[in-house]
Amino acid sequence: MPRDKAKVPASVETEQALLAAILLGSSADSPASVADEALPVIEPSLFYDDKHRVILKAIRAVWKRGYGVDSRMVFDELEAMGKAGEVGGATYLTTICGPIAGAGSMANWKGYLHTLQGLALRRKRDELLLLARAHNAGGQDTQYEKAISELNAADAEVVARAEGRRSSIRLVNMAHVQARAVKWLWEPYIPLECITLLEGDPKTGKTWAALAVTAAITRGFPLPGEGGKFIAREPGKVLYLTAEDSIDMTLKPRLDKGNADTSRVEAFEGKIGRDGKTVVPINMQDLPELDEALEQVKPVLIVIDSMVPHLGPKVDQNKPEQIVPVLNGVARLAEKHSCACLIIRHWKKGPSERALYKGQGTVSIAGVARSILMVGKDPNQPGKGVIVHSACNLAKEGPSQSFAITDAGAWEWCGISELSAAELVAPEVVEQSGARADAKKFLREALAQGPRSAVDMEDEADANGIAPATLKRARKELNIRAFKLGRAWYWELPRPKAKEEDHQEDQRA
Repeated sequence: MPRDKAKVPASVETEQALLAAILLGSSADSPASVADEALPVIEPSLFYDDKHRVILKAIRAVWKRGYGVDSRMVFDELEAMGKAGEVGGATYLTTICGPIAGAGSMANWKGYLHTLQGLALRRKRDELLLLARAHNAGGQDTQYEKAISELNAADAEVVARAEGRRSSIRLVNMAHVQARAVKWLWEPYIPLECITLLEGDPKTGKTWAALAVTAAITRGFPLPGEGGKFIAREPGKVLYLTAEDSIDMTLKPRLDKGNADTSRVEAFEGKIGRDGKTVVPINMQDLPELDEALEQVKPVLIVIDSMVPHLGPKVDQNKPEQIVPVLNGVARLAEKHSCACLIIRHWKKGPSERALYKGQGTVSIAGVARSILMVGKDPNQPGKGVIVHSACNLAKEGPSQSFAITDAGAWEWCGISELSAAELVAPEVVEQSGARADAKKFLREALAQGPRSAVDMEDEADANGIAPATLKRARKELNIRAFKLGRAWYWELPRPKAKEEDHQEDQRA
């Protein structure tokens, strides 16, 4: 049943006053911008009038450019949005600013905001009441109880606001929370509705990996799964943002060689500038534009290649308070559009004690991500790379996946790898410390007189401070032979082919 607009808790005049306060107090030469203070705490739901929500969106777009806000700039933005006529044009902007100009509106913006917050809360309370009545009439006990609980909370806040003690907390009773099962794009590597990090050193295959996944998604081809099995999927679309690779010289050729359905891949080139012609690079702070693109493309995967160039202005990747809100905004869009978000991140230079700290920026970035994939060259298999699932808080990490880039420049999956995240980051540390060179020297000297028991060798290496992983790499690089004699394993240095004996051989893990 339609609501009587005359009885809806709303004040068009107060909404106009708040918008006017922002427009009048946020020019580039203003000593203190009202927009800088007000916009972070203003939600579109505070405005009952639809055209005021449109004007607020235009104000935000202008404000984000960092050159101040005024009526002329906002009108230009409304025209670019195709909404100028819908809100009444420049005449309406002049109207809402005129009556209160010079009347202290800029200083009173907090009062207008407080009033609109109270009215919005009352509208929410009325809606909850109608919802509770509908659920009760339909015999939906659980939904009715939930609606009543929310209604009581809204009532309490209305009373608190009337008494000047508005609650600053929000509590959620877990009995009313509906648990959600995790949905996957590539189980257990890339969850839907979440951020997954794909990270590694330059030129190790990060973009190749992202495009290999893209190609498989667009064709509905299977991707490697647990135990080397393959899981089929329906074809889907991919939205790709790139700041480091050429669309026509890099992305397109690699997608073609990967047999991708390129009609299902949309490259987000940027947003149209105020002149209607210039293409401005997109970044992760451009949430309205990203939201619009996701709504238009409806992808199952959005790839951001890479993180730092897409952070936008005034964001330091090393400061959690700056970068986490940006990533959380993207995560909310991924949840809203039920798609996976794959963000490529470079590694820091130099050694790292733990794989978790290897990525650039604050460790809080890893906290925002639900899954982390690491890409690098396999130190045990020359010519091959590996994707290591280093962290996941939604499921057990999947096995590492080996890959190769063929001579024809195409991606090729090569099966499961035994390489761990710690081993993948270890080579840089090992080379700098000389530990592997020491391990090789130990093996040559210890085996110079002939074969020795593998158990004795491992014990002696441990006594000399040589880590098992370092010893294993040194063995492989020296082609140390492992053979079984009776029930015991032995190691020996490689022999010239003419002197090889017929041993029962195998590689001891």
